[in-house]
Amino acid sequence: MAETSFPGGETAVARTLPSAPGSETPLSVIHARALYEPVPPVEYDEDGYPYSDGHFEMEGDFHSGPLRAVLDALRAVFDGRDDMYFASDMGLFFEKGNRRAVVVPDLVVVFGAARRSRNSFKLWEEPKAPDFVMEVISEDSLRNDMEYKPPLYAALGVTEYWTFDSLGRIPTPIVARRLNHAGTYEAIPKGADGSYHSDVLGFDLRAEPTGLGVRDAATGESVFDPGTLARLRRAAQARAELAESRADNAEARADSAETRADSAETRADNAETRANAAEARVVELEELLRQSRHR
Repeated sequence: MAETSFPGGETAVARTLPSAPGSETPLSVIHARALYEPVPPVEYDEDGYPYSDGHFEMEGDFHSGPLRAVLDALRAVFDGRDDMYFASDMGLFFEKGNRRAVVVPDLVVVFGAARRSRNSFKLWEEPKAPDFVMEVISEDSLRNDMEYKPPLYAALGVTEYWTFDSLGRIPTPIVARRLNHAGTYEAIPKGADGSYHSDVLGFDLRAEPTGLGVRDAATGESVFDPGTLARLRRAAQARAELAESRADNAEARADSAETRADSAETRADNAETRANAAEARVVELEELLRQSRHR
């Protein structure tokens, strides 16, 4: 079975805009098969959104191992960063007021979101959609992870969507996708060494006999090598500073545009005032001329 048999595998997935002009159909209806249904007993937060249930997976290392590898790498490389958030098995709500509009990614990473404790990730309370989502395929999640979830994640604007299969249910253990400018997912190509590069995380992921390897893109070494770790931390900091600089520049350009707009509006108001004054003067002169003719 080739990945191309799944929408969202090696093929592009059309993005459904959450607020497409002329469309009133919510994403939770369009992508209903991708949603997570909490298993009783369910715990709810103060706003009534579920955040814990009775679902208990006994998947062992086949499921937890790959997630642990990436989570450990994230903790190591981005240690001390308070402007990024990552979590596993957390509810992602995407429609305010609709408590059924939820998916539960195995792993989610968001740059620009505060690193704080959450019961769930509610898009309307956060600065942006996730940058990276990974699902680890289990015995009963193949179709959901490969077919139903990719279109929803694309519609939400998730930059990279990865799946990892340690059970041998698809030909290649890793299927990596990146959102393009058209809002569709395209396959991230496999490197010569069998790894896939994540632009979002800044390192390579590769299927290995022991599970999922997380490696430095420049050297191919494990991110946990002390020298590699230091270099990756510097690179991550440089990317953060560049992103912040671009955001500041964009804000400055927006402020400048707003200032120019205000100036143009002021000039228009002044022109209108002068025009009104001129019109009033014309009326005054016409009245004086009329009076002079009747003397």
